[in-house]
Amino acid sequence: MKVKKSKSMNILIIGGTKFIGYFVTRQLVERGHSVFLFNRGNNHTDFPENIIHIKGDRKDLLSFKRKFDSIQADVIVDMIPIGDEDSNNLMKTASGIVGRVVAISSCDVYRAYGRLTGLEPGPPDVTPLTELSPLRDKLFPFRYHAKSNGMKRYEKILVERNVLNHDSIKGTILRLPMVYGPKDYQFRFHQYLQRMDDNRKFIIIDGRTAGWKTTRIYVEDAAHAIVLAIENKNAEGEIFNVAETSIFTEKEFIQRIAHIVGWTGEVIIYPAKSDDEFPQQDLVIDSTKIRNLLKYESLTTEEEAYNRTINWERANRVKEMKLNYNFDDDLFKEYIHSHRN
Repeated sequence: MKVKKSKSMNILIIGGTKFIGYFVTRQLVERGHSVFLFNRGNNHTDFPENIIHIKGDRKDLLSFKRKFDSIQADVIVDMIPIGDEDSNNLMKTASGIVGRVVAISSCDVYRAYGRLTGLEPGPPDVTPLTELSPLRDKLFPFRYHAKSNGMKRYEKILVERNVLNHDSIKGTILRLPMVYGPKDYQFRFHQYLQRMDDNRKFIIIDGRTAGWKTTRIYVEDAAHAIVLAIENKNAEGEIFNVAETSIFTEKEFIQRIAHIVGWTGEVIIYPAKSDDEFPQQDLVIDSTKIRNLLKYESLTTEEEAYNRTINWERANRVKEMKLNYNFDDDLFKEYIHSHRN
């Protein structure tokens, strides 16, 4: 799909070189915008030479205010706001030098995520989730098992509050689901793709996981949604869910990958434990709003997205990612034994 160019803007991006930010940066340049990147400069990328790089750490963001002012940016885009401190410094830095801020959030702000993880016990919330669905009451979803101080402070709800409630800056929030694609170093296809590539005859998962539904989005499509929010004044003061329209179970997700790679093994479902403490909470979000207001639509087909993801994951695996199949084999033996009795 050919991307239509829009009126040129000066855009300052905090981050912009890793996963989603890499594709946001590329798409903005392709659409004729002037892009300035602020980050630590640790990621070497194949960006065009006309991109301006400003090297620094976001914990020192306020000290770069004069430098940022000289850019005369139309919009500041924060790809990596973690929590209250990050977003407060962002808005203090932006105040007086820019009229708009776009910040990336997550669908983990919803109460449904708390239901899913057990952080907020209760009956499952109705899905799909819209931008008006209830948010979590309990903050800091990763505090109790986070390994880094950053993740202990992680809270996108606080990011959203700070960005949207500034007196003189118009904020925009994009809530992303699970994002997959090239440069995703979480390798979201890995646990299934590796088994298929290793010619395993089966993939075994529990019944709760097999029937679970979540929303995903391919990285270049997520980037396209962010670009539209940057360019469009209709996005000012708004929150947008960004998601694919396809809704399917985890078992169906496995089958989609299998179809692409030609794997003919069996997906085996074993019974979930009856005493599982968490409810069967799906995490499906609705993206009608951004499709209607910003005219967002996917740039890629599902087959294209899966193929690009699979090719990248295969090319970037490391030895440490090799799976141990002893657990799978033990589960399979239990499954066979239970079905014989």
